[in-house]
Amino acid sequence: MDKRWIGWLINAPFIAVMLWSIIEKFAETKMIVEAFRGWNLRPYMTSLGAVELAALVLYLVPGTLRIGFFLLCSFLGGAIAVKLQKQSDWWLPAVVLAYLWFAAWYRSRELFTNSQATSNEFRYLS
Repeated sequence: MDKRWIGWLINAPFIAVMLWSIIEKFAETKMIVEAFRGWNLRPYMTSLGAVELAALVLYLVPGTLRIGFFLLCSFLGGAIAVKLQKQSDWWLPAVVLAYLWFAAWYRSRELFTNSQATSNEFRYLS
């Protein structure tokens, strides 16, 4: 099997979890509405779903993988912070974040290198 297909198979569970989260926010299911109301974030639920969707799309496009990865890390870090503040199940977004790191590493190891030979996105600064 081609390495790209294996990379997509490894990313599939992460993509499924994120899509489920996005769909719940847009569909305004009872469970998610109650959770957001408890966190005092109900007015921002749809906006957060849109941000989550945009970050996921950026992650899925090979050319914008890096920015999508960092936006998803930030988004999930915010979810962990909210759940810690409200003494909720913080471990669920933490597991999703850890899986994202593994899946992204498998998909693009260059994402985690700091070599000038593999990454020249800051060439305009020189």
